[in-house]
Amino acid sequence: PSSTLFPYTPLFRSEGATVKLFAGTDLIGETIVARPDLTAQRALTSVTFPTNGIFTLPDGTRTITATQSVDDLESVLSAEITIEVDATLPTFASAAPTTTFTGQPYVYTAEADEVVAFALLAAPDGATIDESTGVITWVPSTSQIGGPHSFAIEAPDVAGNAQTQSFDR
Repeated sequence: PSSTLFPYTPLFRSEGATVKLFAGTDLIGETIVARPDLTAQRALTSVTFPTNGIFTLPDGTRTITATQSVDDLESVLSAEITIEVDATLPTFASAAPTTTFTGQPYVYTAEADEVVAFALLAAPDGATIDESTGVITWVPSTSQIGGPHSFAIEAPDVAGNAQTQSFDR
């Protein structure tokens, strides 16, 4: 991901506080907080940390903490929050049939692990997909004889990772 959103309660109410984000003992992000309205004294509740792929957390359960500092005064580590990191793409476990016949239904059941909903990104006119089952149905018309006809199926998981399967028929 390009950034991480971490909720925290600020220790200092001054512009220029530095917030450091840790996964265990590894520093994974650091940012300087700018207060838009110093007179309102409203507590900041979150900060976005640009990560730019510099530090990649491996898949699994991770414990995140933060510190905040101004000048030479640094807070103790914040309370821990636990996050689940999932950057693994779903994997298709099926292959599309290789033949189609005019006037006959073309049916293909896309199968992929941990998918929340299938989507048909590209397909010939008349083709549909059942979002929950991954079943593609298409009856080629006479005007669609020949080809090839391109299909693209997207399979996203709950973490937002998406794999695409593309094929021609």
